[in-house]
Amino acid sequence: MLKNLRTELENNHLLRHDLGPFREEEDEWRNTSLVISNYEARIMAVSVDQSVRGIRHKQHRPDLIICDDIEDLESVQTRESRNKTRNWVVSELIPAGDSGTRFFLVGNYLHEDSFTQRMKLQMEEANDMHGIYRSYPLLDDNGSCLWKEKYPNAKAIEAEHARVGDESAWHREYLLHILSDAERVIHPEWIQYYDKFPDEDHDADTGTRIRILHTAIGIDLAISQSDCADYTAMVAARIYYMHGEYHIYMLPNCVNEKLTALETLERAKQLADCAKEGDDQAKIYVEDVGYQASLVEHLEEQGYDAEAVKVKGQDKRGRLALASHPVQSGRVHFPKKGAELLIEQIVNFGIEKHDDLADAFSMLIIKSLEEKIQPIGIYFFGEDGITGWDNIRGEIRGSL
Repeated sequence: MLKNLRTELENNHLLRHDLGPFREEEDEWRNTSLVISNYEARIMAVSVDQSVRGIRHKQHRPDLIICDDIEDLESVQTRESRNKTRNWVVSELIPAGDSGTRFFLVGNYLHEDSFTQRMKLQMEEANDMHGIYRSYPLLDDNGSCLWKEKYPNAKAIEAEHARVGDESAWHREYLLHILSDAERVIHPEWIQYYDKFPDEDHDADTGTRIRILHTAIGIDLAISQSDCADYTAMVAARIYYMHGEYHIYMLPNCVNEKLTALETLERAKQLADCAKEGDDQAKIYVEDVGYQASLVEHLEEQGYDAEAVKVKGQDKRGRLALASHPVQSGRVHFPKKGAELLIEQIVNFGIEKHDDLADAFSMLIIKSLEEKIQPIGIYFFGEDGITGWDNIRGEIRGSL
C-alpha cells in the first residue's frame, strides 16, 4: 500500500510539485514510512494486529487514520475473529490518535456483524458515537449504475456479472448484499421483535383471548471449561395463547458462559426465579446427555420444575430446523435488546464457531410446543345434539 502511495507521488506531477520533496525511511516501529519534509508530515502503513501504541512523528500523534479492508471473508466468519478486529481498532488504533483525529473506515459488507456494521449500529441506533455511514452499491434500488464511466450500459454490467461468475460474490462485492454460502436454517428476515409483552385479554363477543400459559427455560450444558470447549447456554421465554395460536416471547439476557457445575446450578436457579410468572414455577428443560442428569436432580431437590430432555438421535441442525417453523410463521418474538448473540447464532448456524445458544433455543421451542396447553372448548348437549358456543353465546353471556 505504501509503495502505491510512493509511485503516485513520483508520477503525479501535481502531487510531486505540491508535496515534494519526500523521503522513505524506516522508523522505530520497523515500518517503512514516507516523510514529507516541507510539511513535517509522515505517512505510515501498518497491518492489522500490529501494535501502534504511542506512535508519533516528533511531537505529533496521527491526525488522520484510514482503515482500508481490515476485514476479509475469513476474519468475519466467527464472532471471536470479529471481536478480535474490533478490540484492535478500539484499543490500539483509535487511541493512537488525538482529540481531533479523523477516522475513516472503508470496507465491503462482508457480514451482518462485521466491524463496519457494528460501527454503523453504534452511530445510528445507540447514538453514542459521532459519525456518518455511507453505502455505495454498484446499482441502486432503481437499477441505476453508480460507476457509469466503467460500466456505461446494462451490457457492460452483465459482462462484469458474468466475469465474476459467483452469485454470492456478486451480491457481496458489488451490490453490498449478504448471501450466505451456507444454507441457512433460520433467515434474518424471519426474526420478529417486540417492545413489550402482550396484555392478557378476553373478548366475550368473539372469544378472542390472550393469556400467558407458562414460562420455560432451555439449558445446553458444556462438559469442559477448556478454551476450546463449548459454553453453557441458557435461554428463557414466555409462552402465550393468542387469537387461537401459540406465541413464544424470548426473554433478554441469555446466559452463554463457561461455568462450573456449582455456578451452573446457581445461574439456572436465578434465571428460573427471574423468569417465572407469579407463583408458577418456570419449566426447566436440560438436555439429557452424560452428567447433565445431576443438574436436574439438584434442581428438583430444591423445588424447581426441571426435566431431562432426550434428543432422540437428532443432530443440532435437525433440531433447529424443527424449531424454525414457528420462527418463520412469526410466532417467536425476540426482544430488541439483550438477545443479539442468540439471534446471531440461530441465523448464522453452521458458520459461527459456537452454537450453544442455538441448541438451547431449539430445545426450548420444541418442548414448549410439545407441552402447550390446549384451549378449552365449551359445548352444551341438548335433544338435538351438540350446540356450539357461537349459537348460544348471547343467551348465556354474563353467566360465566
